[in-house]
Amino acid sequence: MVNTGATVGKMAIATEHEFTYKTTFQKSVAVIKVVSPFIDEHYIALFLQAENPKLLKKSGGSAINNLLLGDLKKKLVPLPPADEQRRIVYKVDELMSLCNSLKERIADGQTTQIHLADAIVEQAVA
Repeated sequence: MVNTGATVGKMAIATEHEFTYKTTFQKSVAVIKVVSPFIDEHYIALFLQAENPKLLKKSGGSAINNLLLGDLKKKLVPLPPADEQRRIVYKVDELMSLCNSLKERIADGQTTQIHLADAIVEQAVA
């Protein structure tokens, strides 16, 4: 999770791989390690994304936002059993997919509406 700069709060999940153990990061990136198999990294990412607005409020700085590691360490995380964490992640993914599909349908509908309006204006002018 980026904890310093313009992109405070941006996250990525590094999969288990030999290279991830040898990777070094700038001090502007906080590495959050989970205890597998008890904590699902996708669940933690979802939780932190949901908490992002609160975290950003704490990341104040005069010129550069800075989310202190101490503030991250103090963050209490509700931790259901691992199976429930996976169900939550699955359900959120399912709902996000539905939301993305609805956004696409709305955009398609708006495009159709514009084309119809153009056709009506063209007929009225002709």
